[in-house]
Amino acid sequence: TALGRLGRWLLRVTGILRRLEERGPDPPAIQAFPAGTDDVTLVRRLFLVHAKDDKFANFAKFTRLCERLHLPSEQYLVIDQGGHELRGHEQAVADAVIAFLKPRL
Repeated sequence: TALGRLGRWLLRVTGILRRLEERGPDPPAIQAFPAGTDDVTLVRRLFLVHAKDDKFANFAKFTRLCERLHLPSEQYLVIDQGGHELRGHEQAVADAVIAFLKPRL
């Protein structure tokens, strides 16, 4: 999907995808950020999206990641349902990503 391609492009641009591929397919895989990271510039580039009913990626790990990185609420979006593909919420996700990117472009 276009949303999937956009997400993959963002991961590639930020360098996160390369780090994830180097570490392997471990699904709490955004551990490309070591605990206690102080790379504020890199963290500011993140926008995370998660559905609470995602069977692939654990929601509790997502919330711990947001807390560990001290992400403000404008840098993540939580959807109640839609699974790993966020089905039915494509427009909400696209709108949130555009709102996040707009001041940064």
